[in-house]
Amino acid sequence: MQVKQLLAAATIAALAVGAIAVPSQSARGQTTYRVFLNNGIQFGGDPDWYGRRGIEILDNGRVIERTVTLPELGDFAQVEAQLNIWAESDPWDRAGSVYLATPAGDVELEKFITGFGGTTSWTQDVTHLLPLLQGGPITVRAFIDTWVQEAWRVDFNLRVTQESPQRAPVFARTVFNDQDWRAGEFPDNRRRTSVIIPEEMGKVVLNYLPSGHAIDGQGGDEFTQRTHHILIDGEEVWSGIPWRTDGRDFRSVNPTSGRWGDTWSSDLNRAGWIPGDDVDPIQIDVTEYMGPGRHRIDYQIDGIRADDGSGYGYWRVSSSLTGWALDAGPADFNYDAAVDGTDFLMWQAGAGRTGEVNNGHGDADRNGTVDGADLSAWNAAFGSGPATVGILAVPEPASAALAAAIFAAVAAAHRRWL
Repeated sequence: MQVKQLLAAATIAALAVGAIAVPSQSARGQTTYRVFLNNGIQFGGDPDWYGRRGIEILDNGRVIERTVTLPELGDFAQVEAQLNIWAESDPWDRAGSVYLATPAGDVELEKFITGFGGTTSWTQDVTHLLPLLQGGPITVRAFIDTWVQEAWRVDFNLRVTQESPQRAPVFARTVFNDQDWRAGEFPDNRRRTSVIIPEEMGKVVLNYLPSGHAIDGQGGDEFTQRTHHILIDGEEVWSGIPWRTDGRDFRSVNPTSGRWGDTWSSDLNRAGWIPGDDVDPIQIDVTEYMGPGRHRIDYQIDGIRADDGSGYGYWRVSSSLTGWALDAGPADFNYDAAVDGTDFLMWQAGAGRTGEVNNGHGDADRNGTVDGADLSAWNAAFGSGPATVGILAVPEPASAALAAAIFAAVAAAHRRWL
């Protein structure tokens, strides 16, 4: 009997007896790494007010910095940023961010606008930047654009879950970080950047974080809609208008907001942000436009208000790229772009697990259980991808031995089932 037929027969037998029963396990491990704790951000002021232990003070106190080291993160790790900010003496809304300082440039982890004198807390998934968060010490900075002494306090943590449902990315890099993009800053109004995409990326996502502002609080670009464009190698891949209309939902975190009857300043629609909330990245799947090799990315913002003598508009914008490894579908449990005998062994090791399991445990349909349905998915996909590794690349006796292992596992399950 051919190896493929042996494997198919084994799959049918496994489905007949149900999932191979092993003790239920939970491999979810969650650890919180504290970066900032009750640290102050201000303009000038008393140096002792910051909470200085392990903290560097930059930009006359408006930036604080700390270097930390995270553990090696697994293939299914998830990283979340947890940020708490509360006002001490600053009644105004202020732009801010927590970002990584890397040799290639700054990368925003959490972009936000403080409330008018309020307290705010956010948790944001930053797994798309995971490759930049491991491999040695990382330098994390927190910035608030304040001009007040003893202005704000900050807590910031990175929470790591080692086993999450989704595969982690293998590639991330900054594209640019410009916190003062003004009219006329770039030729033909386009910021151009050249990037290189590595080999064997199955998915590439461009992350874009824009927010519009004005130095006098009037007109553009804080309260005016502007169209943004992103082009890759000359082809437009996205255009849109960053715009928020839900300011009234955030009154509780804007206690010192200006008020005119029943209208609060924090209620007003704004260009991609609201006082007292974070700014979620716009994430664009650019896989079809960014294969391996060098590409040019153009960013364009239409109609930024030029300096008219009384003020001007500007944008705080950053962008990054994220890549996930090429795979051969949900039954490619080890993500090597081939469904082969190694993937069966991964399914076998995870068979019977329920609860917090993922694709790397053999859960092809991602329903939280590694069972016969997942083995069936593996069998249906068996042989897809490059036929150079695993069962397709070993001699027939070894392949037959693998098929025998399937029968042995099924037989053991059948005895337990009875």
